[in-house]
Amino acid sequence: MQNTVEVRPARLADLPAILSLYQIVSEKSGGIIRVPSEVTEEYVRSFLENSLRTGISLVAEIEHQIVGEIHAYIFDLQAFRHILAELTIVVHPNSQSQGIGKVLFIKFLEYVKIDFPHILLVELFVRENNQKAVQFYQSLGFEIHGRLINYIKNADGSLETPLQMMWVNPNYVANFS
Repeated sequence: MQNTVEVRPARLADLPAILSLYQIVSEKSGGIIRVPSEVTEEYVRSFLENSLRTGISLVAEIEHQIVGEIHAYIFDLQAFRHILAELTIVVHPNSQSQGIGKVLFIKFLEYVKIDFPHILLVELFVRENNQKAVQFYQSLGFEIHGRLINYIKNADGSLETPLQMMWVNPNYVANFS
């Protein structure tokens, strides 16, 4: 990395910059599942508010510009309150392959270990054919838990299979309340 990356918790005031980042990333094929028309202010506000309320959202900045974001949150169903789900990470195309995603993930998992002992699992989905990402997640301790055959239908009509991957919190403390 040429410039120093600063990672900090996201704030609702970051919404315009995060929206812009997601719009840029969504234009790149094979990135996030959402197409550009689905990356709206309402979408970003929803995941940001959910993450700030029940989960984690972190941003990576270089020279005070947001170049990456990671978030996950707890679903409202009691049965799934031990899982951080809907995990999404994006890094600006001009900042990829510089270790920013790894820094974001390491900080994210540190937050889970320290501040979320009631979380047992962190769940994410990744396209099966994106072996670079699969190997990256495995290097962080994620394990493949399942395959959703032909679950993703791309804009061109082709089908893809995502993998469900899970990371287990070594500091989990069961809470039965």
